[in-house]
Amino acid sequence: IIILFIGLNLFGQSRDLPFKFGEKLTYSAHYHWGLFWMEAGEVIFTVDSVTIDGRKLIHMQGLGKTLPKYDWLFKVRDTFASKATYPEFTSISFKRVNFEGKDWVRNYYTFDGLSDSLITFKLN
Repeated sequence: IIILFIGLNLFGQSRDLPFKFGEKLTYSAHYHWGLFWMEAGEVIFTVDSVTIDGRKLIHMQGLGKTLPKYDWLFKVRDTFASKATYPEFTSISFKRVNFEGKDWVRNYYTFDGLSDSLITFKLN
């Protein structure tokens, strides 16, 4: 009987999120050029909760940028942000804003679960 109950736990999925609100991860971005490895940028990932129209949402964001000393060579300022319901983790929106060199793009996506549709808006 004990083996039966242990086996049931193997097939269950935890509803716990794999992160905690307020977490922040910072990475160094490196560029490989021949024999040289240069620290060229930084990437920051954050996760937090926000309340919009009385609904608690998960807000996840990634920011990437070149270090100021390399902006003259190839400037990068990238933002990726997503919101999802809490605790269901259903997508609400996604935003992409990228400035890379002389190019830029802005994409906005809103997910409507009631009508099972996606609304997009793009600038570039």
